[in-house]
Amino acid sequence: MEKNKENQGNVQGNVKIEWDLTKIYSNIDELKKDIEKELSIIEKMTTFKGKLNNKKDIFDFFKLDEEAELISSKTTAYINLSLQKNMKDLEMLKIDSEIEPKFKKLSKKLIFVQDELLANDKEFLEEILKDPEFERFNNNLRHEFSLKGHILTQEQKLLMNHIGSAMNFSNIYDLIENEIKFEKAEDKNRKSS
Repeated sequence: MEKNKENQGNVQGNVKIEWDLTKIYSNIDELKKDIEKELSIIEKMTTFKGKLNNKKDIFDFFKLDEEAELISSKTTAYINLSLQKNMKDLEMLKIDSEIEPKFKKLSKKLIFVQDELLANDKEFLEEILKDPEFERFNNNLRHEFSLKGHILTQEQKLLMNHIGSAMNFSNIYDLIENEIKFEKAEDKNRKSS
């Protein structure tokens, strides 16, 4: 009997609860603007290749990473909540499908980060962790540094990145549709397709 009272308290008629997405972005143009800003920041991050061997560049890199992650949290939440609200929102589906390859491409360009960070000697890495300026990045840095000696080669990372892409249903469809060429086949009535 007590359970029924609890359940009745949670369900009061057919109340439909909807997210107020205007609290995140008041319109789609704001979303698109933030997506472009995030892409631009990540593009800047790729310019650090060959430079993650000194405190200033490592700090500047992680500052950009932090900024990109904050924007990403907001854009991802908005897109996901919008699509949960309406899976047939063609504009949101289009935005989502257009940005995915862009982020994937930039992600491939950032494969150098872990290798470069871990190429630094242990004393330097420990010095960074003790530096108060890096304190807000310590969780990310500790994770990266803990991987020293346990990381994949650049080639292995690229392979894993491609495998991850292939596991996405739409990418599998694209691979089959555009990259895999099938010979003409005949059905049992000898009709060619």
